[in-house]
Amino acid sequence: MTWITGACAVAKQIREHDHDCQDAFAVEKIGDHQVIAVLADGAGSVSKAKEGAEITVKEAMACLKKLDLKNLSSQTIQDLSNIPQIIREKIRNIAEKNKEDPHNYASTLVAAVFMPDCLIGIQVGDGFLVSGTEDEYDLIFSGKRGEYVNETSFVTDETLDIQTFVQREPINFVALATDGLDHVAIDHRLNEAHMGFFKPFDTFLSEKPDKELIDSELKSFLTSDRLKQRSNDDRTLVIAKFLDG
Repeated sequence: MTWITGACAVAKQIREHDHDCQDAFAVEKIGDHQVIAVLADGAGSVSKAKEGAEITVKEAMACLKKLDLKNLSSQTIQDLSNIPQIIREKIRNIAEKNKEDPHNYASTLVAAVFMPDCLIGIQVGDGFLVSGTEDEYDLIFSGKRGEYVNETSFVTDETLDIQTFVQREPINFVALATDGLDHVAIDHRLNEAHMGFFKPFDTFLSEKPDKELIDSELKSFLTSDRLKQRSNDDRTLVIAKFLDG
């Protein structure tokens, strides 16, 4: 029994030429039963968006690996909630060293630690986290948006808007993505995950493809002409399934 995972990030296109992707991600398997996934989306309006996303992912991954998941105590939850402050302090130190405004490193964060019987998540800003078993897909995080289009919160904000989630129930499918996939994966009117988006990925992973094929198929999907027509943002997707045998 083990988790099988896939992940891919692609840059949006500007005048038919790819720009540097301002999304960043990391996925790490710990043994057969635990996976940590972290995604970040650098704010498109700032000068250090890519660097901000990369710092956010690196610091969040380091913090999540230190969490005590054996009993999920109140201290574990507090340590989870403290992660954005740690990221913000790291960014401030780097910005000060480089004589930059910390807000030039603005980035969102969505991350999760998942096991067959447990899901822990944290989010600052937009992006989504979905979990499922068989044919049911639950929308855990769907993104925190402001009054205006493309307005959200970031790990560099003075007042951090943090969402956390802890669930001790069986799961066998998890998906995380940056907001470039919101319009195709999430029904924001009903605040639900689109079955038609997640079920094919779930079925595909059930066939136990190798890692190279998973990542290749994800890249083909994220760069498809059909998706480009519906999303003009960077797109990052992480999928994972727990398989018997």
